[in-house]
Amino acid sequence: MDTRLTATDVSQIHASIVWTGEQWIIRDLSRNGTWINGDKLRQHKEYPLEIGRQIAFSQQEKLSFEVMDLSPPTALLIPLENNRNVIQLTPYHFLPSEELPELIVYQSENESIWRYHRVDTGSSDDPELNHSDIITFANTQWKAFLPSLASATIPLSSKQHVDLNRYQFNCYLSPDEETIDLSIISDGERNDYGAKSQFELFAYLARKKLADANTESSDLEQGWIHTELAYRELGLTESHLNIHIFRLRKFFKSVLGNVDNLDSIIERRSGKIRTGIAAQKLSVTGGVALR
Repeated sequence: MDTRLTATDVSQIHASIVWTGEQWIIRDLSRNGTWINGDKLRQHKEYPLEIGRQIAFSQQEKLSFEVMDLSPPTALLIPLENNRNVIQLTPYHFLPSEELPELIVYQSENESIWRYHRVDTGSSDDPELNHSDIITFANTQWKAFLPSLASATIPLSSKQHVDLNRYQFNCYLSPDEETIDLSIISDGERNDYGAKSQFELFAYLARKKLADANTESSDLEQGWIHTELAYRELGLTESHLNIHIFRLRKFFKSVLGNVDNLDSIIERRSGKIRTGIAAQKLSVTGGVALR
């Protein structure tokens, strides 16, 4: 992000502060100099930043800045209107609010690409959100600040992969199906997550997958259901169905973390939806029989 200083002895491109993937470094690019704790930096040489250090881009005292945080760069949405606060993005961010979202900004499965989804559209082809792109929600325009974390990414060979098939997903439906509880079992350990409104969609898709598993259809074709039929049978609008999809993805991301093919838990393609979890890893008990 560019920061403009107006002092007469500050160059147009005076210095750069860069995240290397491990640390922040500063490099002087000016004619008049940059100082850390009063020591002038050699031009173009890289210096690591440390907490508490004072950086000066001018010999004027008022242009001294203290290093207070060395956390990695954060993805942000910056309002183009001054009366709004900057938004620090999370992997699944509902905007303008979790309760009444218009837009969902999220990281794709490989966590190096940001995308956004408008809840009033059922499209499965969500546009990519790039650095400096402008998006609009709540009648306000926002500019994306998306620092490249490629250099900080752990190589795939060194990541600890967790197979989705390691987990068993169990849905428990009350007799009237008004309440749906979910538990997930891994390595003999069971975790109960209680009842959430989005679990209704997950149980619905799980039952469809289990029903198709008893047919001769292939694994690749099992479980698909037309989106229009899904929101009609669930009593949802298209927007609410989309919100439930992303709430499920957010939930599973929060409880399962670094799992391979996490996005496949809820899959979409040209007007259809399903869970990509293998039928043998699903169970739905209680409720009434699927018609």
